[in-house]
Amino acid sequence: PNILLEKSFGSWAKFFNYSNGILQSKEKCDCYRVEGQFVPKRIKNTVENRYFYDAERNNSVVHLQKYGKWSFHSNWNPSDIHEQQEIKPLLELDELNFVFDSIKWPDIIKNFVCKLQPRPSIFVFNQGLWGSNKLEDPKLQRDIVHSLKDCGIKSVYKTTTRWIDQNDTSLLDYEKQLCNLTDYCFDLSWTGLLPSSFYWDRAHFLPICYSWMNVKLLKLLGAIDS
Repeated sequence: PNILLEKSFGSWAKFFNYSNGILQSKEKCDCYRVEGQFVPKRIKNTVENRYFYDAERNNSVVHLQKYGKWSFHSNWNPSDIHEQQEIKPLLELDELNFVFDSIKWPDIIKNFVCKLQPRPSIFVFNQGLWGSNKLEDPKLQRDIVHSLKDCGIKSVYKTTTRWIDQNDTSLLDYEKQLCNLTDYCFDLSWTGLLPSSFYWDRAHFLPICYSWMNVKLLKLLGAIDS
């Protein structure tokens, strides 16, 4: 199995447990998905929030999952993530107990992201290929950036990757606006040049492509930090 090819594990539970386990107890995974075909009606019961913290190296990386127009939710309070004793992904639907649930980006930033300990210094965001794009609203764009600035977090907008065979590297107007508004822009429009052989389904790439993306992201983060 390959952690960049979720389907190679045969089940979400196996994927969550394996990917969480290889990080040697430094990651806590607030994760659960209903097995079977992933359809929008299941999003309300889907959570994948990951919290990696290496205290020795003072290194913290957080992944928060928000699907397009649907709400972001968490089973854990943001201020005590690393106090949790249970770090394994959930196995049953009835284990879900969301203590935070919000559809509004500014609310998520102010009342969850800004309260994380340690607090993030950089926030990279994108809405993904989920349609009904709320980020097209100029007011929301400004509210996101202002909410981050209010708690001292730098903003990075990640442009949306391309569908298979989309063959287009141009940015939509709202993405140009976000790239101009945020502190930094992480531009992945070059994925429109990739042939279909670099995809493993219509929206996701082979591992080598994610390696390229991560190298570019690390260079950007290094430049911000310096």
